[in-house]
Amino acid sequence: MKYQEIQNILKNSKIILIIGLSRDNNKDSNIIAQYLLKNNYQIIGINPNSNRISNIKCYKELKMMSKNQLKNIDIINIFRPSNELINIIKQIIQLKELRKSVIWSQMGILDKRAEESAIKNNMKIIMNKCIKIEHSNIN
Repeated sequence: MKYQEIQNILKNSKIILIIGLSRDNNKDSNIIAQYLLKNNYQIIGINPNSNRISNIKCYKELKMMSKNQLKNIDIINIFRPSNELINIIKQIIQLKELRKSVIWSQMGILDKRAEESAIKNNMKIIMNKCIKIEHSNIN
């Protein structure tokens, strides 16, 4: 995806779902969630062990969220190992309310099959890029 398109996605997004949001304040997912909150994004987390991390509402899994919540998500930011990406993408595709969301996997998280699956299902996907770094480059 081109630089300008990424910038436009970030400028036009309001709600970001973080899959793999950590309770550990020193982990990248938590640091980036706090950064995004400070930059006026609404953050929702997916963490199987927590209902709330700091001031962020969390769900144990995607299917526990209401259809109304899902349809308002602009970006799905993934902090899970690359070998889990294909199954996460499959879950996202099955939830038709998420079809307009942009899938974003963080630096070091990539899987060509997962990317092809998202594209085949007409979903935008950004892989192997840090949302915080990209956001800090907004003009």
